[in-house]
Amino acid sequence: MVKHAIDEFFDMGKYLIIGAFLAAFVQTYVSTKTLVAIGDGDSSSILVMMGLASFCHFVQRQMPLLAHPLELFSPLHPFWPFLFLAL
Repeated sequence: MVKHAIDEFFDMGKYLIIGAFLAAFVQTYVSTKTLVAIGDGDSSSILVMMGLASFCHFVQRQMPLLAHPLELFSPLHPFWPFLFLAL
């Protein structure tokens, strides 16, 4: 059971890192007034969350297709060069 928990942690860790970078980017480059204005409305907050969920779903589904050609350039897992190119 501990091995499974460790595997899940390392499996999901990449999403934690991407989320931390995304949150840091938004907090750095988007003003607080803009974030409050977007999240304050009933319909706009729901639409923003639906858009973010759709974007995350799209990225999750397309990751293998985008990272596959990068296997030639990296001896590591092809996810890592794609991550650095995307940033």
